[in-house]
Amino acid sequence: MAEPRDACSLLNPPPSLHSESSFVLLTTEDGCDLFTKVFLAQEANYHSVIIVMNTKYPRVPYIQEEDKMLLEIDVSFVGAGEGKKLERFAYNQTSNARQD
Repeated sequence: MAEPRDACSLLNPPPSLHSESSFVLLTTEDGCDLFTKVFLAQEANYHSVIIVMNTKYPRVPYIQEEDKMLLEIDVSFVGAGEGKKLERFAYNQTSNARQD
């Protein structure tokens, strides 16, 4: 999960910038606009962003055309249930990696 959780200020980078792995940032829809979240994730060297939509009737996030040109990473959206599953999976992967 993003740190800070809302991904609206400078983010902690992925675990290793020297790794061959690709890292996806998992964050919530709260806090700031979509462009800010995706841009900050890109600057922190994430390869993609997954936004967890927690509201019952979420509004469709929008990035203005001129801002899209600044983004090189993808963004996807999931519901709250899927977001919880992804968060548990990420936690388990992190816990297993620390034990190795």
